[in-house]
Amino acid sequence: MGGRGDGAMRATLAGLVGPGAVTGGDQTTLVRVLPETTEQTAAVLAACSREGWRVWPAGRGSRRGPGPGPGPAVVLSTERLVGLTIYEPEDLTVGCRAGMRHGDLAAATAAHRQMLPLEPAAGTGATLGGTLALADAGPLRAGYGAPRDLALGVTVVTGDGRVLRFGGRVVKNVAGYDVVRLLVGSRGTLGVITELHVRLRGRPEHDVTLLLDAPDAATAAALALGIRDAAAPVALEVLADPPHPDRWQLAVRLHGSRAVVDDGRERIAGLGAALRALADGDVEDAARLSAPLAAARRAHGRDSRRTGERRTSDADRDVSQRRRYELPWAGLARGTALDELLLEPRRKDLHLYSSR
Repeated sequence: MGGRGDGAMRATLAGLVGPGAVTGGDQTTLVRVLPETTEQTAAVLAACSREGWRVWPAGRGSRRGPGPGPGPAVVLSTERLVGLTIYEPEDLTVGCRAGMRHGDLAAATAAHRQMLPLEPAAGTGATLGGTLALADAGPLRAGYGAPRDLALGVTVVTGDGRVLRFGGRVVKNVAGYDVVRLLVGSRGTLGVITELHVRLRGRPEHDVTLLLDAPDAATAAALALGIRDAAAPVALEVLADPPHPDRWQLAVRLHGSRAVVDDGRERIAGLGAALRALADGDVEDAARLSAPLAAARRAHGRDSRRTGERRTSDADRDVSQRRRYELPWAGLARGTALDELLLEPRRKDLHLYSSR
């Protein structure tokens, strides 16, 4: 920091955003400033750059990081940068300021049965700018993609106060480097996001979450990978209870029409039954139960042509035949990582194999 004290820092910032938008600095070394516009944000950052003041970008403070460290610093909050800038329901796009909360955006788009499919850890009180800056997708990433897949354009203010705009308001808007994707997840290190445009999705007719029990980690992994391929869930989480290693659960979330959700339920039930039958040594029953799942896997493109999995040679098939009567999670005891296990219906049986 330069040679000026906290009083001078507060006075300078108050002259840019108003005295009511600057707090702290008396009993703490942190001065909090809350600009209302992109222009005010640029003025604050330009002043901090000239004076050599350290800046810590923040939203509403719902996800606090390690902080700016010891010594005086400016905490630049975007929570007063609120409101929609444009909303085009027909195009499933919306523009807003970075301090707008997820809950407020959900209320603004509810009449058109639209939503932004991001569920950050801080919940509906988190700001949209903070969500993009942290790339905080939440469980719905499995079905709708990451924040960078939903971000169309951003306005960002650099550390020296320059205002830059990248992307746009439509889906196909990039020629050259896609800087928007670079800024998403940059945690404010490349600049402060003040406005953003994102794509929306239609609200599902039904939103159902299923909780499934599993006796151990390996079974939970087998179920998760099978459900991912067979039922196309929008969210899939493996839940552990560390004090009780025998308690594992899967949270499976399904979106869609009643028919789609019911079909997903049936596929999940069939997968669980097939794994239980295979664990009990009843290969024929497992084959009968898993046949529809193999078709679902092919329908979702989970074959060697789409995923890059190697094709199975005759020798591999012989090895598979010798091992097909093992428990599907037997490899885990030999140190196989959970993320190396792939569900592969082969020769009408349900078989888990290691990708090694």
